[in-house]
Amino acid sequence: MRREDIAYYVNRKGAKRAVIFFLILSLAFLLFHLFVSPHIGEDSDLSFASKALARVIGIGGIIVFATLALLFLYRLYSKEPFLVISASGIYDNASGTCSGAGQIEWSEIADVRLAKYHNLPCVEIVLKNRERFLQRFGWVERINRSARLGYPAVAIRGPLLPVEPALLAEQIREYWRRALDT
Repeated sequence: MRREDIAYYVNRKGAKRAVIFFLILSLAFLLFHLFVSPHIGEDSDLSFASKALARVIGIGGIIVFATLALLFLYRLYSKEPFLVISASGIYDNASGTCSGAGQIEWSEIADVRLAKYHNLPCVEIVLKNRERFLQRFGWVERINRSARLGYPAVAIRGPLLPVEPALLAEQIREYWRRALDT
């Protein structure tokens, strides 16, 4: 990393809150699975289907939220920068489900703007060729970044971001403009 690069590391307070939140949700689904789902559909002709659905919901909730807690726990102790803005582009380890988009060259970017993603303010990086960019990812991450679902390909946001989105957008725009001028 060069001296003029801007590097952001994970907001530890936000990561801790997210881990606790997802652990609480995992516990809630565990309690649902253990104490509620066995009693669903007892007085119904559809008891087998009702119980099976309740068990799938309980187990699915446990798996999803425990996995998210583990991902945020990993982020909490990661020594890798969350985001780096440099003369060559952005190194994104902040957007997406499991990891960021990696290196995004300035030449790949069409616009940088403030947006809302899941009702949270974020910095959206609009790409010149979204489809080619999405080929970097596996199918799960492509679905997560799918335009059909209304999601931006790169949305830098969330409780892990240690800087206000408006300031971050301005910093990214400044480096992007400088790169375009050279």
